[in-house]
Amino acid sequence: MRSVARSAGCDPALITYYFNTKQKLFRACMDLPLDPASEIIALLTPGPKDAARRLVDYVLDLYEHKLTSETLTALMRAHHRHLNITAFPHLHAQRMSLSK
Repeated sequence: MRSVARSAGCDPALITYYFNTKQKLFRACMDLPLDPASEIIALLTPGPKDAARRLVDYVLDLYEHKLTSETLTALMRAHHRHLNITAFPHLHAQRMSLSK
């Protein structure tokens, strides 16, 4: 969020005040009609059986009815990055140390 504030030429506290979290800032930037995290959790809650089908159906529905391909691509990249960081923190740390 600091880099967003720096690019916008404002204090990071202002970004935090209006958006609270990175997820809310992302949602506002993408002009999403929904909260992707809660939608995905709801899709995975019934269990692993048919989870892949539910997720693919959901993404295709979003693409066909609500989002542009650019927005969907950005959403999937952000979600993938978030999953990598939270689910595999050791791999993320290793990748970050290699990029320095």
